[in-house]
Amino acid sequence: MTAVALRRLFCVVPPSAALVAALAVAGCDINGLGSGDAPQRLDIVRGASAVAQVSPEGNVVYRCFVDQLQAVVTFKNGGIDIGQGLPLNNRITWISSDPQVIEVSNECDPQFRRCDPYPAPGSAVPFPGTDGAVFGPGVLIPHKVGTATITAEFVGLTASYDVQVRDIDRVEISPSVLTMAPATSSQLKVVATVEGYPLEINNNLTWRSDETGEAAARVLTVENASDGTTIAGRLIANRLGSTPIRVSATPILCADEAPFNALHAQVQVEPLQSLRIAREFADAPNDQLIFAQAANPSGENQDQAGAAQAVLTTNESIQATGVFDSGAEQDLTGQVLLESSDPEVVAPIVIGGLVVPLSAGSVQITARYGGSSGDDESAETGDAAEDAAAEDGGEQDQAQPLPLVISNALTLNTVAGELQSIDITPDHALVSALDSQRFAAIGHFSVNGATQTQPITRQLLWSVTDANDAVTLNAGVVSSGLQAGTFVSALVKAETFKLKAQTPIATSADASATLSAETLVCVVPRDVADASCPPSAAADTP
Repeated sequence: MTAVALRRLFCVVPPSAALVAALAVAGCDINGLGSGDAPQRLDIVRGASAVAQVSPEGNVVYRCFVDQLQAVVTFKNGGIDIGQGLPLNNRITWISSDPQVIEVSNECDPQFRRCDPYPAPGSAVPFPGTDGAVFGPGVLIPHKVGTATITAEFVGLTASYDVQVRDIDRVEISPSVLTMAPATSSQLKVVATVEGYPLEINNNLTWRSDETGEAAARVLTVENASDGTTIAGRLIANRLGSTPIRVSATPILCADEAPFNALHAQVQVEPLQSLRIAREFADAPNDQLIFAQAANPSGENQDQAGAAQAVLTTNESIQATGVFDSGAEQDLTGQVLLESSDPEVVAPIVIGGLVVPLSAGSVQITARYGGSSGDDESAETGDAAEDAAAEDGGEQDQAQPLPLVISNALTLNTVAGELQSIDITPDHALVSALDSQRFAAIGHFSVNGATQTQPITRQLLWSVTDANDAVTLNAGVVSSGLQAGTFVSALVKAETFKLKAQTPIATSADASATLSAETLVCVVPRDVADASCPPSAAADTP
């Protein structure tokens, strides 16, 4: 075998910039292996999985959830290879000491290595419910509670990984019963509680409608995966349905075992009877909505450094709720058409159910569902329209408008305000490990000489660092958009973070025009009692 071929086998440099420095050694040079460098040590590391973060250091996996092991080779000269490009895992022989407790799959392509048919040791493990598909190499398939040792073998080197299989606490789907209007969507969510920590596992499940036939598919679309255009567990109601449709979520493993065999939701698609809207800022005085103006609205001294103030485009979410004959309700925020009596004062935004104040004045905001644009007449849709079309010898046209439903009216009185400062709430918050917390930014405005407050969470840029202002991967925050300010803990670890929100920069030459606020966020594992933020000196003492 040539030096180049050996380099391809053992020293494929991964594209990750974080590993380039570690891999830029003589052993991964074209001439390195030809000089006698050879594999010296084989290690096993754990890959990412749905539940790995619950026990990242304990070698614990959970029944019904596949996990991933990765082989790592170290060379005599210190170079390493994790098998990017030509996967090292494919060349490893993976063996479990107790396949009844947990199996580990292998690559059986003769291009990489040959192996005996399943269930021989070192074979590929079949993928349930498929004809011929198998799990990838190094994938762990836990079957029952117990312990086992996973062994990896490669060119005379061996490594072992002791693993413990545990049960999850429980798993639940929500909502389990829901009613939807045609041409709307709703989101189902499945949460598994593992070691006391709730973890959303939508992307680890197969989503489907249990109703067979073309008619059911025309009524309801069930999205099965999150791929940029679809979202796992999202339901789209296409037309009216005569009976409820059951939607199921099943894992790769344990699909027929409790509690996973009970992950069902009953969905009914019905006509919408009424529509109710409400303000996000329900406690705003005198129905006010503040729009921000510059500190120097006349434009004087705008060319002087530090003179211009960053100006926000404030907005408010209009909460929409659909009501059905049965009394059931559906959140339709962002799914109905908002209308303003004067769009030059307050303009609705198509996406997100937002309205934007543009100038001082007073407007009425309403929402409408269905109907034709500019038409207040109702039209047939769903099964009734299909029957009518059939009588005429034609097919149902899904472009026909839905019955028009108009909401109540909201009054918004817009006033100009100058942003003076920002607060973040809650302040010094405790957040459970692996959980999330939505923070709000409160703007303090000068309005006609008086100070008034209004949330400006979506209008700011959010960031999170560790307590020493360094970049962190142990937590994150949604930096902008509709969910801006949502802090997410990524590890089961007690740690303190700095959360910051700031206004956009007014001009590239004037960074001093920004306003900002900062608070501490303390992540606490579930078994920590009497925690405080920041942690007390006593809590920090070993």
